[in-house]
Amino acid sequence: MGKANRKMNKNKQKAQKKDFQQKIDKLKAKMLQYEKEMNYAEAINTLAELIDAGCREAEVIYHGARNYFMVGDYVRAAKWADMTLDFVPEHIGARILLARLCLINDRIDDGLAIFEFVLEHHEESLRADQQEELEEALSFYGKHQEQRLQESYPHILAFLRKRQLQEERSVPAQEKTEPAAAGTTESPLAALKALKNRLAAVQNDENQPEPSASPECEPVERTVEPVESVKVEEQEVSSQNAENIEREILAKEISLLEKVTMLNKFAGAEFVKGEFLAAESLLKSALRLDACHEDSLRNLAVLYFAKGEKEKAWQAAANMKRTDFVLLDLLRR
Repeated sequence: MGKANRKMNKNKQKAQKKDFQQKIDKLKAKMLQYEKEMNYAEAINTLAELIDAGCREAEVIYHGARNYFMVGDYVRAAKWADMTLDFVPEHIGARILLARLCLINDRIDDGLAIFEFVLEHHEESLRADQQEELEEALSFYGKHQEQRLQESYPHILAFLRKRQLQEERSVPAQEKTEPAAAGTTESPLAALKALKNRLAAVQNDENQPEPSASPECEPVERTVEPVESVKVEEQEVSSQNAENIEREILAKEISLLEKVTMLNKFAGAEFVKGEFLAAESLLKSALRLDACHEDSLRNLAVLYFAKGEKEKAWQAAANMKRTDFVLLDLLRR
């Protein structure tokens, strides 16, 4: 009788374990489906069901961290990422997420240090999606802070250069050598470079002395495109470039606050280059996502001041919740 009871209890435990696993698998599939649909709030609700059901898998906890990150709850995202690392100290995804949180909170060196560690010790084991995530997070620093990377974060710089080389190799040789056919769309940066070359050529032509007419031939009337029209085209290309950047950022599977942060970073890059229209377009896009974002309003005020539009600059500053004496001192000049 005792042996029969033990066997019965064992079978009962197996059945309970099977039921438990089926329930967990069903909830995990449900959570992943919500994530695929970018319905992160419902994914978090399903996560709560998983935890209540007794699931303590590190990967599930990591998904919780990412889902909180995607809805902009960075405090809980950091907490759940730390919990993931408690279970699996070498969890790459959790480290990447913590690095992104550092960048968002302006702890740039902390974030770059984590990325540097990941690339130094785990680059070979990174999945394709993780490599893309790193490239997205680090591309700004590769373009605008290369010296900083070279001095302190060599693995990040090497990774970005390797990714760039891979992208260049992926472009068919025909596209590199043949001019664009009629009707094809040239990349904005390439078009801008071509326009600048045209402008330089026009200016060189204007500086050349007119050839003296010989008796054998009539002077050739040269048709030169006005410099002003070239400048207008440059502005149009710059605006198109900003639209492309905006479209790419808005399409990314990242939180709204991170999109606002990225838009401000790229606006800053355009501002430094003197592309005020492009910078303004990106900042306005950021404010469409968050009309009260302090950094976006401050940056827009500075931009308007640089453009000489002081009334607009004061209006942007007035929309800020906090009083910024540094900004006000600039605007009253």
